[in-house]
Amino acid sequence: MKESFASIAADYDCGDDLYMRLWCRAGDTAYLDFLYENGFVSLMTNNVMEYDLESGEPDADPSSRVKELLLDDPAETEAYFRSNEGAFGVRDSEEELRFRIRNFEGHVYALMEGNEVAASVTVWDMGDGRAATENIFCHEDHRRQGLTTRLIRAVLDRLKKDGFKKAALTCFGSNLPAMKLYRKLGYETSNVLLGMHYR
Repeated sequence: MKESFASIAADYDCGDDLYMRLWCRAGDTAYLDFLYENGFVSLMTNNVMEYDLESGEPDADPSSRVKELLLDDPAETEAYFRSNEGAFGVRDSEEELRFRIRNFEGHVYALMEGNEVAASVTVWDMGDGRAATENIFCHEDHRRQGLTTRLIRAVLDRLKKDGFKKAALTCFGSNLPAMKLYRKLGYETSNVLLGMHYR
């Protein structure tokens, strides 16, 4: 395996700057041993959390100003990416977002403050009655106002009405405020992924 990675690096003239990253379930010990033996190291943990849409009501606030962003209006699209970049410090990939919307029956939901996206959740169909609730963010100017909580509850309510059974998300283990929020909303950890890196 090491020789094949070295040959890829040589083919692309990457020097020492070729990285490979993958996720591995923490409980998959045989695969983890294989990765460790071949030079991978674990650099991060990612918690997979699920919300059981069949077990109760998401307690949505009917007055929430939730809007589906269709990303067909350039000003609205720019407002989304500006807020996304403000939340994460880096601009998200518009191509990847459109790919998820187009190919996985995805939707982008937002709470608006005027013409600005204050908070957003991206949803897509994972099959088998499961929906991803990912790329959750709230712009720093609108934090600590309960907007993300209201938005997630509204989205969970919509998913339940649409017949989904589970909503899932991933959250970095180091992001304690987000973990606390998701647990408060009713998400529970279903498994842990390890971010494995090879240089």
